[in-house]
Amino acid sequence: MIYEHLFLGNINVDDQEKLSKSALYDLYKFCDDTIHDINIKCNNSYFGLSGSKVAQINDETCKLWRKVFVILEKLNNYNNFCKIHFKKCCDYFNYWLYGMFKKDTIYENISNIYNAWDNLFNALRDKKICYIWKKYINFSKKELENKKFLFDFLELYYLLKDKLTVVDKKNECCDYINKMFKLYKEMEKTSNKKIYKDEIIHFRSMFYRNYDTYKTMNEKIDEKNYYDICSNFLSNNNEHCKNYNLCIMIARNLINLSKLKGDERTKNCRYFIHWLYDKVGTIYSKSMNTIQDETTVNKIFNVGYTILQKLGINDCYYEVLNLDLVQNKERKYLHDYFENYNKIESNTCDNDKCPQYCKHIININELYKKNIEKCCTYYSENDYSDDCKYYFKCDQNFNPYKLYTKLNCSKFLSENEKMEEVKITLVKDYLQQLINDYRNKLKLMINGNASGSLCEGFICDTFYMSVLLVFGLLGVLLISFIVYKVNIN
Repeated sequence: MIYEHLFLGNINVDDQEKLSKSALYDLYKFCDDTIHDINIKCNNSYFGLSGSKVAQINDETCKLWRKVFVILEKLNNYNNFCKIHFKKCCDYFNYWLYGMFKKDTIYENISNIYNAWDNLFNALRDKKICYIWKKYINFSKKELENKKFLFDFLELYYLLKDKLTVVDKKNECCDYINKMFKLYKEMEKTSNKKIYKDEIIHFRSMFYRNYDTYKTMNEKIDEKNYYDICSNFLSNNNEHCKNYNLCIMIARNLINLSKLKGDERTKNCRYFIHWLYDKVGTIYSKSMNTIQDETTVNKIFNVGYTILQKLGINDCYYEVLNLDLVQNKERKYLHDYFENYNKIESNTCDNDKCPQYCKHIININELYKKNIEKCCTYYSENDYSDDCKYYFKCDQNFNPYKLYTKLNCSKFLSENEKMEEVKITLVKDYLQQLINDYRNKLKLMINGNASGSLCEGFICDTFYMSVLLVFGLLGVLLISFIVYKVNIN
């Protein structure tokens, strides 16, 4: 029966010894093996909420409650069998319970089960009994299933590693992993993220290496410490609470930044900038790339600069004009990719992660290709100027294709998913190409074979031509002045 409660898709984890090392397996097995106590009453003593009466409880629900009652009492003595932290045991038990609601006859009584749990906790408040208040929050059956699917996947993810080294098991594991990543993306896109909040946080903490940095920036804080700085954002309108909350988080994060020095401050400053743009886009955007309340956003940015000045931080500035939300999101993706590069590279032996890493690399490669020319000027492969330091690295050791090759991504992806290498263009090669293009165009014009204008590119650009004429004139004047001085002497 244990396999019914481990939501691993079509994966058959047949290594009993390995599976038994999982704390999740132990807890699920304990719950499955627990015998329900027929002496536990299924009446208003537990199912009634605040003295209200409930309708007749069906037999399946009553049987489940009797089992839950025994499990909860045993969890009070969790040291006897649970090898992990008590809170983790409670989480495991709650997800086991989610799995029990797949039956319609039991799901119909979900509120009764949780009310009974609530009443049991209130009756035994002096005990350290497992308790998760209103954890179901009116989840639908499908939502409960999705939550359990992703949770079980994350907790047992390490068990899939060895299967990816076995040829006949690799495809089914890759399909399953892809399915779970798609499920996560669907959870992120849902209109009410509170439904999957726990699972989203769990997923990010496992697969997003810089998640802890952003998590620290998002943590709640004591409002009193920052009241003087952000009090102007307070009003009787509850909608303005989001402005005040963002303001005090900015203040806290910049104060923390001021305590750092050197490279550590530079690194965390870049995280802060991407965090700030992301928060602004999340809170104030009315569409994909439009700010709904520009006046408030400008005030938020101004408060940030005021704090920077007071703290004496002069090396962490951000753009406040012509805010492009899509562009900033892309820059955040690039920044996080470069920050995580070495960590991804060091995990190349973990073949279970390769399929998802490879798809991520392909997406990053498109952004890399889009930004490299405007961010980097190459005089040679190892000699370059870097104009976008807060989100882009011109060092070719970070080229996505190197990681793509090292991870051997071609064997994990289909033919139409293959990635092309983004190659650099040296300044001398670029200028030589312009000259060659001009010569070829000129020959065609002379021979009367060209369709179009000779003037294409920077040579016929009015700005560049104007600059060229001005500098040419200055050069002539300078030479004339030198000749004049020589003649006088």
